[in-house]
Amino acid sequence: MINGKVVLIGGTGFMLSHATERNAQNGNEVVIFDNNLEHDLYEETRKLINQYTNVHTKADLTAAKKYLGWVPKTPLIDGLKKTIPYYARLMGM
Repeated sequence: MINGKVVLIGGTGFMLSHATERNAQNGNEVVIFDNNLEHDLYEETRKLINQYTNVHTKADLTAAKKYLGWVPKTPLIDGLKKTIPYYARLMGM
């Protein structure tokens, strides 16, 4: 956590949904990167997340790969080198 802002990868799954809820209740801004469609708790977790205005979700690319056959042209490490600083700036970190 930096300046009351938390980034969780997989934050809608069974384990990290509890961290999401706790951080949201404590007033922290929470950004979740997850492929929500892949787990059985999706609807229950969505209801939880919708209770808070300080929780934001970002989809990953799993569904695009699975349903559309899409594959990225940028290697993962190169994408992360650009994505992480982008979201850090966006969140004022």
